[in-house]
Amino acid sequence: MHGTQNDKLRWAFRLYDINGDGFVTKGEMLKVVNAIYDLLGRNTEPPINESTTANHRLDLNQDGVISYEEFLQACTYDPTVCDALDKLTTIL
Repeated sequence: MHGTQNDKLRWAFRLYDINGDGFVTKGEMLKVVNAIYDLLGRNTEPPINESTTANHRLDLNQDGVISYEEFLQACTYDPTVCDALDKLTTIL
């Protein structure tokens, strides 16, 4: 994927925000993670706690949803989140 880091982050957020309401829920995150595993042809289901851990790291105010601002802040300041997103954009 080409573009600035902010372009890539906006794209990734929109990917996870399935219903387009501006927030990513635990359910939306799990659906996307499952879809990525399916796309890669993995024979195992991704661990739910991986998705839960990612959601916990991104949901900075712990209100149960991830806003774009939280997503951007977490991705900007947490190198492990940035690395994971870079891998995702490379795969897709």
